[in-house]
Amino acid sequence: MYVTLGIIIITSIISVLAFRRNDLFEDLVSWPYKIWNLKEWYRLLTGGFVHEDVSHLFFNMLFVLLFSGSAESNFSETFFHKGPVLFALMYFSAIIVADLYTLATNKDNYYYRSYGAGGGIAAIIFSSILLHPLGKLTVLFLPVGIPTILIGVVYLAYCFFLDKRSDEHTGHTSYFAGAIFGFIFPILCKPWLIAIFIRQIIGE
Repeated sequence: MYVTLGIIIITSIISVLAFRRNDLFEDLVSWPYKIWNLKEWYRLLTGGFVHEDVSHLFFNMLFVLLFSGSAESNFSETFFHKGPVLFALMYFSAIIVADLYTLATNKDNYYYRSYGAGGGIAAIIFSSILLHPLGKLTVLFLPVGIPTILIGVVYLAYCFFLDKRSDEHTGHTSYFAGAIFGFIFPILCKPWLIAIFIRQIIGE
């Protein structure tokens, strides 16, 4: 759980500092035009550390807290001592992958910016779907677990709905890229996991 807490603490500190300093926000936000034309590639990652406002930060970090505990445990059970490192690598890589979609679709739009950790959150949920497709994620404060597949479907539907709001710049559609990455990342580490996934789905 220490990786999850580390993500929450670091992201919260940077976001709060960016709330107080607009220049810091502008330096870190994912800005496709500057990424592509000025080669500021670091923004693909740092955009995941800044948020629009306190409520945006709160709900994103709440999602991390609710879902990462079970997901981090899944990684430790699957990859043993490498689990925490791989979990952190997946989370931060998913933020970059999600931003690549935003970059591809907005690289010529000077005014478009995106921010938030949704790509990493989507990866957390969908990595759990791969590792335990018929299992449940234990969500803090709830007495019973919630099916991972149900959480995944609801989360992506929620992102799709929010993306239709014209004033949003949090790149919700890009979270689909984060979800796909989260699903395939464990397979890249242990290719036979896909066979285990299929057996679980068909009930063998």
